[in-house]
Amino acid sequence: MNEETIQKLREVMLNELGETDLRAICADLGLNFDELGGLGVFGKTRSILEAARARNLLPSLSARVRELRPEAFKVEESRLSAQSPQATAAPLASSDKPAAAPQRQPTEIGPVTDASTENALAGIPPRVRMIGVIVAALVVLLAVLTIAQPRPAGPDTETNAAPAANPPTEATPQIAAAETITASGQTEIAASGALTEPASSEAGAKPPAPEQPAVAIEPTPTLSESHPAAQTVIAMNQQLLDFYQGKVTSNDLRQYWRPPAYQIVVNFANRTLLQRLGVNLATGDPIEVDLQYVRAPALVALGNQTATTLSREYWRYTNPRTNRSLCETRDYSYVMVEEDGKYYVQEFSGELISSACRTP
Repeated sequence: MNEETIQKLREVMLNELGETDLRAICADLGLNFDELGGLGVFGKTRSILEAARARNLLPSLSARVRELRPEAFKVEESRLSAQSPQATAAPLASSDKPAAAPQRQPTEIGPVTDASTENALAGIPPRVRMIGVIVAALVVLLAVLTIAQPRPAGPDTETNAAPAANPPTEATPQIAAAETITASGQTEIAASGALTEPASSEAGAKPPAPEQPAVAIEPTPTLSESHPAAQTVIAMNQQLLDFYQGKVTSNDLRQYWRPPAYQIVVNFANRTLLQRLGVNLATGDPIEVDLQYVRAPALVALGNQTATTLSREYWRYTNPRTNRSLCETRDYSYVMVEEDGKYYVQEFSGELISSACRTP
């Protein structure tokens, strides 16, 4: 996350959030609000940002703040984007035209006539000065030859190579038919990725594009959906549903999750579901959970012992005693690491697409 995005996040937190909001955000991220340094909104905001940076939780923090104050995020982005062009144009304000590029205005090499420059060079040995003059002359000559070199005409002047027919970064997982899995259960924790963690820190944007894969990926959706990393996402979501049914414990979830992703899952189950639905899993309250894959998990990037998998998932959590439901459709991005031929979720994020509940 770049400094401009962090500045935007800081301004929104300072101007829009109170201590109650900051305390709730800390709970979602697994941070202890009372143990953080600083007083008031200003001091706590600074401490939260420092703690989130140290624990690689800035994307999760940004996602939670964005969900709480989406309009403030848009206003702050507009302000920062309006400042950027001004900063770029500032050097041109004092002149009618931009300074000429060195390669377009070769400087004539001649004797130094400026007195201050002559005094500054007085202590440099003549041999070194001569080498500097020769190097400068070669640079000017190279610039002139570069300008004079003809370029091919037409729309393909940027490159002579034909564009790749199927670049790896455009591989899009095929939308699968809705596949419904239902579970009712209880216990100590659970989580879907139905958290407020969009991977992208840019307002309104989808999760950031994964890094260019180090290994070429076959863009065929069938192959990407059958990759072990994609199949791991399906298996871990099934384990979450089993957890709600009481078939597995919270420790069993470590089979697929690595910190801090595991901690986010725990916080969602023990805190978010309690706050929004009144379901206390620790005391055995029942809960009904439905999962549908709007877009099946598919591999989109493969690196050295890492893999990125994307999916669109619909999760519905229902308190059967009150019939209150929490529904979320999100685009999830799972960054996974490979250890001994098995994949684990190192970090994940989910961009909220819709909070509407579907008809069962």
